[in-house]
Amino acid sequence: MSHRDDRTDPSWSEAQLDAFLGPARHQLAADIRRERRTLSPDFAAMIAAARAADLVSDEQLDEVNALAPVVELPVEFDEPASISEADLELFLADARAHIEGDANARRLAPIPPAPMAPQRQDARPFAPSPTDASAPASGSSRRAWLGPALALAAVLAGLVVVGPRVLDAFDAHDASATRLGSEAEYLDTGRGQRGGAHRLTPPAPPARERLEAVDTDTPPVSGDEPGPEPEPEPEPPRPRRGKAKAAKAAAASKPEPAETVRDRVKALDAEAQALWAEGDLEGARQRFRTIVGLAGKGRYAELAYGDLFTLARQRGDRQGERALWSEYLERFPQGRFVEDARAGLCRRSAKDARPTCWRSYLDDYPEGVHAAAAAAAVGDP
Repeated sequence: MSHRDDRTDPSWSEAQLDAFLGPARHQLAADIRRERRTLSPDFAAMIAAARAADLVSDEQLDEVNALAPVVELPVEFDEPASISEADLELFLADARAHIEGDANARRLAPIPPAPMAPQRQDARPFAPSPTDASAPASGSSRRAWLGPALALAAVLAGLVVVGPRVLDAFDAHDASATRLGSEAEYLDTGRGQRGGAHRLTPPAPPARERLEAVDTDTPPVSGDEPGPEPEPEPEPPRPRRGKAKAAKAAAASKPEPAETVRDRVKALDAEAQALWAEGDLEGARQRFRTIVGLAGKGRYAELAYGDLFTLARQRGDRQGERALWSEYLERFPQGRFVEDARAGLCRRSAKDARPTCWRSYLDDYPEGVHAAAAAAAVGDP
């Protein structure tokens, strides 16, 4: 007489396990359905959120909105697994046999021949091979070296005939260049203050010729006799002190160029990102705050607000995050983070004020990113 142990019976254990896990499965399915209905947006809502973040174009958003609505499939766990362990074992055995057969076929395949190295050709085009050393040269081999020899002879003849003429031409060019250079030394290139024309001055004779050219009848000039006085150079006009002060004041009051502000903003953003990566959240927050003050209502200021939102959430500063949302909505009433800021304020508002806040959100954004959460909060189906 054999005794049957129910603890080792697979059918008994699966039945008991199904009875134990049944309520958990139903509860999990209900939770998933609720999460999908209230929190998870559909595909169109995701594309709308991407458009709000300026990640896709308006044409792509219109194309998605024109598609048919997404059908939500129910999530149920009542049906047992469709594949049993025996079927899975058969499938794995078949796959293992197929892989082993393929490996054996590759193992028994012959070794492929080694690649042949290319034969090296002789670099000398006119050198005869050893097998043809004793053979008489044919007419084609004579014609092969006759052409280059004639070309070389023609080049040598051209050099012999044309070379002297080329050298003479270079000598003549050097001579004319030297003559022009010596004549150019006689030109006085100086101009007067009012742009006088160039004048030709003869070259100064040597010292001995200058002594011989002095007229003996000319009375010598004594040292006491004054010579012609040079004309005094005009003094440059002095700027008036009043005008100089006015120019300095105008330069000081001139606004800083936009390019300099943009460079400062980029440098501050790089510093903030580096501090953020190192874990210095306060230093990164101060840099982003400086960017908000410099950029005003520009794109860099709006992006800095997005980083400030993330920093406040990472630091757990709920009050600071709420203040940032209000500040952002006041500065950018039509910005890219408007929906997120309004939804955050609705979630952080008082319990009795939340339905009114979410209703206002639905009136402005009936198809918004947080429309499902807003509808659930106000009680709309």
